[in-house]
Amino acid sequence: MYAYLALVIAVAAWGVHLALRWKQAREFAPELLKARQKSGELPEGINETEFTDLYLRAEGPRRGTYVYACAAFITVCWASQTSARPVSPSRPRLKLSSGAPPFCRS
Repeated sequence: MYAYLALVIAVAAWGVHLALRWKQAREFAPELLKARQKSGELPEGINETEFTDLYLRAEGPRRGTYVYACAAFITVCWASQTSARPVSPSRPRLKLSSGAPPFCRS
């Protein structure tokens, strides 16, 4: 129980960290646009909203967000698979049709 609670807290903290990284990337995009326009790398006619959207698509923490979404999903699914009552040997949780996994059959 306490281990699962610690896992939930860790996943929630990870989510907050990712949200802050997305926010920082969104706030940094207009500064980067101005710096690139000042140095001449980008023309002056670029819209700030379009640049921010494209910058977030290219440089946002997408991989971390995908991994986080999978971890959060697994954490929630794990809670639904566990219960307070112990598993008895006469009534296993996972019952395979032939009694053994396919890689263990001879």
